[in-house]
Amino acid sequence: MPQPLRIGLLAALCSIQILGARANAQPATESASKAAPRLEEKRFKTFSEWRAACDLLPRNRTLKRSPPPKELLPVKAAEFGLGIDRFLRSARDGELAGSGAWAGIKPVKEHFFNIDNAHFIKGGIRFEPFTQRLIVPQGAEVFFHGDFHGDIHSLNAVLGSLEIAGRVKDFKIVSTNFWMVFLGDYTDRGMYGVEVLHTVLRLKQENPDRVVLVRGNHEDISLAMNYGFMAEAQLKYGREFNPQKTLRVYDFMPVALYLVSGQNAIQCNHGGMEPGYDPRALLDAAAEVRFQFLSNVRRAQFLVSSAELLKQLAPSERDLLKATFSDFIPESPTRPSVIGFMWNDFTLLREEPQFAIDPGRAFIYGDRLTHHVLDQGSSPSRRLRAVFRAHQHSSLPNPMMRRLVAAKGLHRHWQENDSLNLLNASQTTLEQKLESQELRSIPEGSVWTFNVSPDSVYGEGCGFSFDTFGILKTAEHFSDWRITVKNIALKF
Repeated sequence: MPQPLRIGLLAALCSIQILGARANAQPATESASKAAPRLEEKRFKTFSEWRAACDLLPRNRTLKRSPPPKELLPVKAAEFGLGIDRFLRSARDGELAGSGAWAGIKPVKEHFFNIDNAHFIKGGIRFEPFTQRLIVPQGAEVFFHGDFHGDIHSLNAVLGSLEIAGRVKDFKIVSTNFWMVFLGDYTDRGMYGVEVLHTVLRLKQENPDRVVLVRGNHEDISLAMNYGFMAEAQLKYGREFNPQKTLRVYDFMPVALYLVSGQNAIQCNHGGMEPGYDPRALLDAAAEVRFQFLSNVRRAQFLVSSAELLKQLAPSERDLLKATFSDFIPESPTRPSVIGFMWNDFTLLREEPQFAIDPGRAFIYGDRLTHHVLDQGSSPSRRLRAVFRAHQHSSLPNPMMRRLVAAKGLHRHWQENDSLNLLNASQTTLEQKLESQELRSIPEGSVWTFNVSPDSVYGEGCGFSFDTFGILKTAEHFSDWRITVKNIALKF
């Protein structure tokens, strides 16, 4: 079974325990409550004030992984910690704790809601990933964005455009028919993970029922320690930074969101499919139910129920599935196997294999296997129609990145005009073949990948300077659902 890179994980866990012990010498909640009145006076009251402070920060492309000047940092350590504490208290006392909010197994207060403990420290609580259902009315508008990877300038540009459009004002959603979904990977590989996380947590605080922060594969201690976020935060704040509480935030982000309108639903997550999870009970649950634990991933059971599909696959694909899939209880995002919602990918072309392994990363799913998982996950009253996700990016031009740039930042896999002959085609050629219009329909069983923000190693390495977000509009009939693709040009 392939595993993602976990270099120095043991050292990382030790560091978290040591730093967490330092922080616990004076409880963060106590220090935050004492500092709250003073910090509230200094807190940026408006988005324009926040953006003006962030505009003074050098671009990631200029910094090239070096830290920004400390005197320019818009968020002080105590204020960042206060935002973390606010989010954790809201998670403990808010919608997750609602009466009747969970399908199936209910959370245990001493474990899931224990914000002073964590699963990644010795003797800590257990790891409990979960999914979420969000029901929106017909005609709703839902915003989507992919990876930020520490790009605060792109995030602020997006929020600025939403303010101009009259949908958001000073971090508060003012359009009554508007929701926001972020698809994970807020930090790492860029020097403004602190600022991005601070901003999206404030959005969530201001709009608890209207903003969903999906958990990406980088919302994990093993990646935060190895790909930059922990180093960034400690360079900025030193011993004032509380890593245990900050990383605990990730445990209150769903690994997948099921966006439901009427009898139609789409799966929204960072990575790919997780056939070991059955969402039907969540899809069909009473209106007040919003969450369900991913407590037992039954991949072997999926193979048993998919016998007819397996017969249609190539023998090598069938044998690989049987050799790879087994049931497990998640102990972390990557143990004893990666969680597919956070890690898995998709092929680009219909001619490619239905199942493959990317060594050191995760699994890759083809169109027929993906359609089958969606069919099996559909309930009697609600059908899973498509997948919205991010994750599948490279810092160097490759077939996926050329398609993302040619498609204006939102690529639909398995397009009719795409083929193996075009696998390594130039961006210019792909622009003539692939969907790139602003308004797009959503075919049944389609998978959509959102691009990563441009002030990053990805934007620099692949030569793009525009950010992308989408606004999905629902309707009574799924054939009438549409996604509007928006681009914002950034100057470098």
